[in-house]
Amino acid sequence: MGSPGKRGGQVTPLSPSGRLESVVAETFGPLLTEFNFRKATGSELAPEAWVSYHNGTTAMTIHEEIGSEPWVKIGRLDRSSGRLVEGEGYSLSHVLSLRAPASEVSDQGGDAVALRDKLAEQAALVRKYCVDMLQGDFRVFPELQAIAQRQLESASGEPRNSPR
Repeated sequence: MGSPGKRGGQVTPLSPSGRLESVVAETFGPLLTEFNFRKATGSELAPEAWVSYHNGTTAMTIHEEIGSEPWVKIGRLDRSSGRLVEGEGYSLSHVLSLRAPASEVSDQGGDAVALRDKLAEQAALVRKYCVDMLQGDFRVFPELQAIAQRQLESASGEPRNSPR
């Protein structure tokens, strides 16, 4: 049996070409413009699609995967060999668990209308809770790292640094 997303050796597009990028441009557009983000890279091949934007300090990547809710990751840009590369980053859900613990991002289906609604909701949450990171202020990262580690330990059932 072939790998997911392939038919007869051809990669199957996740959605109509450019769909995620188009919906992101519509829903995140004002935020991207306000904080001087430019598209860095992206892909739309089954089972996932993603598009990444950079400004001078920050990377923001929006992901969509078949059967899953779309998610947003915000991270710092680091210099390596004279180039900007994506460094440490955290999901919007980590930020919300720290800054808006009572906030729940609604669960919607995967059709184009639901994707548009979901991404519009996420863009509003990024604007409300992530402006510092969009401006290159990553002082919150140690707290986000602790949250991410606790979630990982909870999912695995053991402390991450424990002997095996």
